[in-house]
Amino acid sequence: MTVIVSVAGAGCGCTPRRAWSASPVPEWAGAAGTTLVHWPDPDPTDSPYDGRGIVPTDRLPVAGERRMIGLDGPLLVDGPFWCLFTPAATAANGTPDHPEELPAHALVRCTPLAVADERPGAAWVRVSVDEVVRITEAPERWAPSSAGSIAGLLPPDGSRVDRISVRCGPLRYVEWSAQGDLGRRAVLREEDGRSVLLLYAECSFDEDDVAIGHRPLTAEEAAAVLACWPAEG
Repeated sequence: MTVIVSVAGAGCGCTPRRAWSASPVPEWAGAAGTTLVHWPDPDPTDSPYDGRGIVPTDRLPVAGERRMIGLDGPLLVDGPFWCLFTPAATAANGTPDHPEELPAHALVRCTPLAVADERPGAAWVRVSVDEVVRITEAPERWAPSSAGSIAGLLPPDGSRVDRISVRCGPLRYVEWSAQGDLGRRAVLREEDGRSVLLLYAECSFDEDDVAIGHRPLTAEEAAAVLACWPAEG
């Protein structure tokens, strides 16, 4: 039986929606899902979940195990879904403060088994972990795809936005944000004069979506990224 998880947006009461229902999934993506997830450890089996006070974990999910996760809204899950895992420090403080944790970011495919606690804005959900793909493993998991455009990653022309770029070896994290609730994030691998987009995320007032894959950048695309986020950034 399919377990349906329906979580309205906290505060705003936004209608639950599937990941990537506000904009199309990138054509190059091998998998796409949501970032509206918390990975606590140990499992908080007896605690009501209000979306706050989560103690994140460094324990990467493992295929075949069962875990309790927290889901925020607005989100509708009606079957297996992909969601983001980031280590504890990143989950608590953000990637720009902890670029050393970039290699441990992963997309995780889960199947909901039961809703342990559900309330406006948040839910505890017991899931089975079906597959785990670290971003560093994306080139081995999926064939390279040059489909579609990376235009969404780049800030709109003439816009005033905040931009961040940090590195961990060949991995580079870039981000732009505007108006507090609109932005794009990505992780690229840059080595041997080539750039590959591995992870891409979109966020706005009522969306927090993520995609993973193996998207080589053309020379023109790499130059456009470099113009927005200089290599020394």
